[in-house]
Amino acid sequence: MEQENSPNSPKNFRKKLIYIFILILIILTSGYYLYFNIYKVGISKEEIPIDILKNNQETTTTEELEQDKKIGEIILKEGQSYEYVGVDKELVASTPIPDLNRKIPNGTTKNIKGNIISLSGLLKADSKNFDLWINLGSHRKMAGDHEGAKQAWEYAGILRPRFSLSFLNLANLYGYYLKDSKKAESNFLKAIEVEPTETYSYVAMANFYIEVLNNKNKAIDIIKEGIKNNPKVEELKQVLIEFEQK
Repeated sequence: MEQENSPNSPKNFRKKLIYIFILILIILTSGYYLYFNIYKVGISKEEIPIDILKNNQETTTTEELEQDKKIGEIILKEGQSYEYVGVDKELVASTPIPDLNRKIPNGTTKNIKGNIISLSGLLKADSKNFDLWINLGSHRKMAGDHEGAKQAWEYAGILRPRFSLSFLNLANLYGYYLKDSKKAESNFLKAIEVEPTETYSYVAMANFYIEVLNNKNKAIDIIKEGIKNNPKVEELKQVLIEFEQK
């Protein structure tokens, strides 16, 4: 019992990992006004908070090109505007933009309603901005508009198919709110596929297997996959011990 409650126990570590991820989401939600700086061509990585970049935002040298193709970073071409690896331009062009005039549910707080209106206005001017769609989806979810959140995050996934965040959000929405376990599982797997070094995805999916599907074996298996893909991350091994003891 004493070991379980210690600051370095696997249980406390997993909680810290989840809190860190939630903090990142809060930063993204409250900081959408930074998006012009985040996506400015030629900006230095040192100018951007590391929690927002998380190694998946930009590159500036041709030597990194092959690695970029694997993890979906921005490729900067001399004399041209930036673009993201993996984006299907034809799919983006043919996919209708979600309704930015969608009704806001009754009872939504003034603050959340104002943010939805502001984000929607920004997206009308820049409908291809990934961060804004992520934030709009978060506010739609907080307003109880799960369909609106789903549409925003699905569109974000089309804009940045090599980023895991939109798929993680969809997985959580399907698993815990829309009660569609199959779509939840497929989105968790997609998040892991596109960013296999993002260790939170494995922990979140393991929690889903335990809390929603009551399947301890699948939870253990996905943590083991995370360890296989990230053998130097000792914390995942601690998380595995906790799940094995459940």
